[in-house]
Amino acid sequence: MNEEQTDNKVVAVGIAVTLSKGKTNSGDDVATLAIEDSSGPYTNLYAFEAFRDKVSLFDGINQGDRLKVTGFVRSREYGGRFYSSISAVKVENVSAPMPQQAEDF
Repeated sequence: MNEEQTDNKVVAVGIAVTLSKGKTNSGDDVATLAIEDSSGPYTNLYAFEAFRDKVSLFDGINQGDRLKVTGFVRSREYGGRFYSSISAVKVENVSAPMPQQAEDF
């Protein structure tokens, strides 16, 4: 599995499935990036969130890109229920570069 956890840190390597951007009720920028990791026996789906200035981390990402995303798990209680999310802090595009064509001599 392409995942490691240390304390509340999550690093996932997978294919970008969806990317959505919008605004919160207070008008702040928000984005969610879903990564699919099918390297293990089961397919895992990770949803990374970014707020305000961190939304720019997702610029230039296209569906199908292979990415390595680092984030931190955040949990909170509201109304007697607990909610968790993964906040992205670093995104790397690890898609294989296009092979160069051999030059004719």
